[in-house]
Amino acid sequence: MAATGSGKSSIVEADLIAQLHQGKQFLSDQWLIKTIRPGVYPLNPLVRKLREGNKEAKSHEMISSSFSPTTPSLILEGMLYQGVEGFVYWLRSRPEPMVVLVVDQFEELFPLSERQGRQFFLELLLGGLKYASDKFKVVITLRADFIAGCL
Repeated sequence: MAATGSGKSSIVEADLIAQLHQGKQFLSDQWLIKTIRPGVYPLNPLVRKLREGNKEAKSHEMISSSFSPTTPSLILEGMLYQGVEGFVYWLRSRPEPMVVLVVDQFEELFPLSERQGRQFFLELLLGGLKYASDKFKVVITLRADFIAGCL
């Protein structure tokens, strides 16, 4: 949490994420690390970014002609729409020892997204942390002037 323009996103991207990718801490070079900005429909970037990390699904697409290019994305999206249970199942099925989600500009969630979509997104994140804390971590960046709205 810091003021606008203070470099929160840059620090997280250039320092924290770079260190994790290098594996200097916790064998983190094996982790799945994705960064999203929530925007108006926070589930869209969540599905898109998590789908990018689904290497098994991509290789399966190339092998099997019975799956369309969107099939793994639809499966992931379906699991997310099952709610926390589906998200936790997806987290637990990942081959990586840890999934780290960086939610950059977390404050966008409040003025931009509709209440229902925002609530569902937060339930997924909090549920993942509650039921799969050994496999899932969340890092957020937040402008200091939005802390009251987030609380």
